[in-house]
Amino acid sequence: MSTNERAPAGGAFLQVLQAGHVRLGLLTAIALAATAHLIHRPLSQVGWIFATVLLGQLLIGWHNDLTDERDDARHERTGKPLVTGPLTARELWILLSIGGIGLIPLATAVGTKAGLFYIGSVLVAMTGNVVLRTGPFSVVSWVCSYALLSFYLSFSGAGRHAAGRPPQWEMVGCFALTGIGIHIAVALWGLVADAADGWTYLPLQLGRKFGATQTMAMVIFYLAGIGVAVAYVAHTHGFSR
Repeated sequence: MSTNERAPAGGAFLQVLQAGHVRLGLLTAIALAATAHLIHRPLSQVGWIFATVLLGQLLIGWHNDLTDERDDARHERTGKPLVTGPLTARELWILLSIGGIGLIPLATAVGTKAGLFYIGSVLVAMTGNVVLRTGPFSVVSWVCSYALLSFYLSFSGAGRHAAGRPPQWEMVGCFALTGIGIHIAVALWGLVADAADGWTYLPLQLGRKFGATQTMAMVIFYLAGIGVAVAYVAHTHGFSR
């Protein structure tokens, strides 16, 4: 199919999801929705949290692909709809703008303060798509973005279940450390191209030292350990202060 041909509606929809890194988005949305359920948020709010996080992750993914369009084309990455077509950068910018506007009421549906923390998390992640990402400080945006997610969950909701209060500092730390693990896991698939471009970020250093397969295994155990820590802190101290 040439880049000038239009894909069927279903195919175009799938390309939009692919450009938004939908698998990571779904995993993140499910994880946060499950956490919201475990800390006794009402099911209606769990649904809002799932939808909010999924849209926010799609926005981050679209912005990432737009930022990387030239690099992806140079490395001939076949999994990128902006490279293979027929999805265009103009169409993706329009989707990003509309989605960004829609995120505001969606995020604040569980509380204005909570929504502002989530929007802040998305903006930090998008900033990370542009700055610091190629060097040793690439983890900064991931740490900050995921740490803000703990505030989003903690300030969500209302009622007697510690809603509307800041998260435990241990919980903030667990979420921040989760960001490092997700950063490494996501980056491992592109290490060869990133090395060719002269990147020096943490995932590449780990990949060179341990190999991609061993690094991925380490990340899986690392994230599992953080999950246990989150469950322990929530059980012993509660999610919020």
